[in-house]
Amino acid sequence: MKTIALIIPMLFFFAISCKAQSQTNLYDAQEITGVWNWQNDNGKHITEIKLNFVDSNENELQGNYCSVFFNGSKVDCEELESSYCINLSRTEDNTYEGTFQSFSHGGTGTLRIIYDAINDSITLDVLTSEGVFYLPQHTTFNR
Repeated sequence: MKTIALIIPMLFFFAISCKAQSQTNLYDAQEITGVWNWQNDNGKHITEIKLNFVDSNENELQGNYCSVFFNGSKVDCEELESSYCINLSRTEDNTYEGTFQSFSHGGTGTLRIIYDAINDSITLDVLTSEGVFYLPQHTTFNR
């Protein structure tokens, strides 16, 4: 009887913990959308990324980036809201992988974006690339 009395509270605690974790992951996934910014220490290079879910599907992200490098002498932007140069799929909680394309310079590649809920930031890693583009290779973006 003592064993059952101890197991019931433990099961209740476990069930609540699982539900809280599930809600946290959903909340984190929703927080990855929006506008993210980066600039290097001396301000010569600036990039903005805008991410949205595809049709409210939290497993698919699409977006655009706009980079201004070398104090404005190199610009890499997609200005049409209907065209997306970043297409990502969720690979695990808060992690998305997919492709990007530079509409301005024609470069393409694959990338990974990881959302950090604690710091409300994303880390972007270019995994493979070909051609010319102005997207930082390994960078943390903030709001």
